[in-house]
Amino acid sequence: MQGFCEQTNKVLQLMEAEGIEPNIVMLNVLINAFGIAGRHEEALSIYQHIRESGISPHVVTYSTLMKAFIRAKKFDKVPEIYKEMESYGCTPDRKARQMLQTALMVLEQRHWRRWLKLGEVEVTPEIKHGQNKSDAEKRQTHR
Repeated sequence: MQGFCEQTNKVLQLMEAEGIEPNIVMLNVLINAFGIAGRHEEALSIYQHIRESGISPHVVTYSTLMKAFIRAKKFDKVPEIYKEMESYGCTPDRKARQMLQTALMVLEQRHWRRWLKLGEVEVTPEIKHGQNKSDAEKRQTHR
């Protein structure tokens, strides 16, 4: 994939040198190529190029960028990208919402692990089995 990134980047540079503006599809392909190659920062720089060029990103642009950050395990950036997508008036599709949910789930798990490591949360049977205390109490009173 490394070679594909470089080839795509060269095509982009050649297009710009010839005065040909790359379209959003070409730029989305480049974001995806960098994401697959694990080069999320370069994927982000292509997105920034899109914004600076006045090209309107669409839901595929944002979803592809979110996917690049998920692949790089940089889950904390995904909600930021999602919020930016909404703030620019781009309507998230099912895939974008699923990626946000995935990132938020991982971030929540990390949060709980951090609390557990600090010893600030007692792991009760209810927590261990995904129940809140009121659910467990309700079952106790109905027996």
